[in-house]
Amino acid sequence: MGSVVLDFTMTHPYNSSGSPVGLSALSGPAQQKISDHRASYGTHHPPKAFLPFTAGTDGLLHADALRFLWYLADH
Repeated sequence: MGSVVLDFTMTHPYNSSGSPVGLSALSGPAQQKISDHRASYGTHHPPKAFLPFTAGTDGLLHADALRFLWYLADH
């Protein structure tokens, strides 16, 4: 594996009344990190991979974070 920049974000996937807001609590922040930062890491030489690692306070992981953990477990 080449260079990887991991950007960790923790979110609280519940609204102010305590109702769950679903996966949007994880996907929104992850997509924001991607749009803000991914392109700039690709301009390095050699390029660096950018991974938004987003987790909820309830233990739920964004799909990119989960795929990264699966990759680490397999290698």
